[in-house]
Amino acid sequence: MVTAPQRPQFTPEQLVSASLIRLGAADRNPFFASLALMAPIVISEGLDTAATDGEKLYFNPQFLANLRPAERDGLIVHEVLHAALLHVPRIGGRQPLLWNIACDIVVNGMVLADSRLALPPGGVRNEALEHLPVEEVYDIILRRKDTVARHLGLRDLRPELRDLQNSAGAPAIK
Repeated sequence: MVTAPQRPQFTPEQLVSASLIRLGAADRNPFFASLALMAPIVISEGLDTAATDGEKLYFNPQFLANLRPAERDGLIVHEVLHAALLHVPRIGGRQPLLWNIACDIVVNGMVLADSRLALPPGGVRNEALEHLPVEEVYDIILRRKDTVARHLGLRDLRPELRDLQNSAGAPAIK
């Protein structure tokens, strides 16, 4: 009886490191790899996917393990962009869920502009809005929030992050 070779099991830290090595290649995204290297990486089963509080990058170990390398690379760039673009402190008095959606639209457009990156299934995308400033995307979503929420089947996607805050007291976003 022939058995299939077992796939090696990598730790979440090794999976993140592999992504950073790929991103750091001179012909890839060394800028984003450098930014990610400056952010503490937190592996936590306390969230479903990934998030940032603007300072740290949080990843669920099972979620990471189930992604293809291009999706893992795209996810890291996604979280780094949220932090680099100061999405957490820029929220002000805006509704967190709608702000997160607006930020995701802009960030996901930037990630997918690189054909070597991918996003995990279910990422929010609106090609008509992704080139706009996040504040403008937020205002559009706010005006159409009932339609947007119904279309995307939205609810509070990040309930596990409600208490997660950075050192300045700003809430995390995914």
